[in-house]
Amino acid sequence: MQQNSAYSASSSTSVLETNKVLRNTYMLLAMTLVFSAVCAGLTMMMGISRMGALVMTIGAIAILWLVIPRVANKPSGIIWTFAFTGLLGGSLGPMLFYYLNMPGGASIVMQ
Repeated sequence: MQQNSAYSASSSTSVLETNKVLRNTYMLLAMTLVFSAVCAGLTMMMGISRMGALVMTIGAIAILWLVIPRVANKPSGIIWTFAFTGLLGGSLGPMLFYYLNMPGGASIVMQ
């Protein structure tokens, strides 16, 4: 009796391609995380208000719902992903600034 398998034998080339895709994915994730942290630091230095943070959060949600699905498979999708993470990082700036100004706030933020 012959058994049919849904899995195909993978070659070393496909394993290398898979590793390359994973490496690029994690590199992009790291770059967006660093960009978000830089944007949070910039908004802390600029002293953006809580209302500005709310506007940035609403803008990020609008990008997530309205723009990202349309450009997901296009090269401009990377730019919009960075815009999304930058807005979310920037919206964290006022909250981080508030906690850092509290007594013992630096230990709260760094935990």
